[in-house]
Amino acid sequence: MNGTSLACAAAFPMRLSSTRCTLALPLLAFTACVAPERVTIADELFPGAVAKDRGPYLTRILDDFTGEPVAGAEVFLVEESKAPMAGEFWFSHRGVSDAEGFVRIARPNGDRDWHLQVLRHPKYGTVSRSGHWAPPWRLGAAFNVPVVIKDWLGQPAPGAHIGFCGVQVENAKAATLRLFVRYEGQPASAPAEPEAVQVPLTGAFILGVVDTSRGDSSSREFVFADASLVPDPLVVRWTDDVRVRGQVVDPRGQPRAARVRLRTRWSEDEQREEGEWVFGADGRFELPTESAGMRLLEVEDDAQALRSRLLWVQVPRRGSAETVEVGNVALESPHPLRVVGADGAPLRKAHGAFARPGWQQVGQYQEWALGSDGAWRGPDLRSGDVVFVQQNEQSLPFRTLLRGEGPWCITVPAGQLDLTVVGSDGEPLDAVVVFEDQWIEATGGGAGLRGLPCGAQRLFVSAPGHRSAVVDTLVATAQKALRVQLPRR
Repeated sequence: MNGTSLACAAAFPMRLSSTRCTLALPLLAFTACVAPERVTIADELFPGAVAKDRGPYLTRILDDFTGEPVAGAEVFLVEESKAPMAGEFWFSHRGVSDAEGFVRIARPNGDRDWHLQVLRHPKYGTVSRSGHWAPPWRLGAAFNVPVVIKDWLGQPAPGAHIGFCGVQVENAKAATLRLFVRYEGQPASAPAEPEAVQVPLTGAFILGVVDTSRGDSSSREFVFADASLVPDPLVVRWTDDVRVRGQVVDPRGQPRAARVRLRTRWSEDEQREEGEWVFGADGRFELPTESAGMRLLEVEDDAQALRSRLLWVQVPRRGSAETVEVGNVALESPHPLRVVGADGAPLRKAHGAFARPGWQQVGQYQEWALGSDGAWRGPDLRSGDVVFVQQNEQSLPFRTLLRGEGPWCITVPAGQLDLTVVGSDGEPLDAVVVFEDQWIEATGGGAGLRGLPCGAQRLFVSAPGHRSAVVDTLVATAQKALRVQLPRR
């Protein structure tokens, strides 16, 4: 990287700690060749260098699962109102992410003449976001989704175009229904009394059922090709609840008295408790549920001698299956995962979260508090999951990829670095610090970074209207301060 190398001032001499900190997923493979203490004023700009000063478009592309930078991603800036309607992809500006995931798109006039940001990559597919703001762009894994498009008669519809904007299915049992009918030449009609509706004697019609039990209206429509073939009366009824069935056993496979219940769906933001506890003296349970999707099954040992378990169960829509068999649910004593600090002591107030490919939207990880012994209290983990641990609000999240069958132990690093960012005149600057996959705002020119991995690290520091700096430094558990001075551009 070309640029001007400046001396970096430290508040006190640097001290190295003998404590070993392990970074599970290193993002920048430079630690073996960089100088230990250096601040380089870069020729390029980095995210945070542009606010309202009408400069270039700056962002960083990252893998949401691993946190690694994504190279070779195409980013298009599109003004929606100027796009043609002939199916041709149109854009005003284009950029490609470099080896460290940074995207820089020069703006000759600095105008914000776009509305959409569209990204395309062979591994991650095509995604988009709106607006001018360009924080780090995290990409989720791409999956092939088989879809069959049918017409109103249930026949395949070739040549159909598909777009995804998110789908959520609610299968709540209705207490209040409203029926309406639509057929050719007639508007939709709904009688005053919902028990009966008039339909044509012949020809096709659509029967709509509206659920108004929750105060809003969610509807479903049923298509009939020929009214003359429909029985009279036509009975519309809700399908039976799906039942989740299994048996709780001990480590030897023997039946174990336990309490069981179904909790929140995966898509819920909070760990909202649902369902009543069901006790099984012989460990057997059968839980009815109205809600489809990924549900959380909670199992507690009646004697409190074995640890509880949380496991995800895929519940189909009502009517597609009557029973979901989960088989034997074994309770065990040891915890599959423990989290400790750099000194080996359990982290009692930390929070953990985990991600699994294909299980969550970008950035939406399931968060769980750790136990007083640092033990994982969340759902069952498996090899290939990524676990995030954040010791407190001041610490950066630490990411670990689980390998093998466990049990696992995560040692959270305790590196510290206090940054002060100033301008050429020595006055503090509101700045942005980019470290690995994190974006830290240094309000008032100060940023206290905690929970850093020990050893050589690289940070990117930027402030609006100023040149960016690349900071190469050695991080240790001892407190350390660095002063970064950014010249105006």
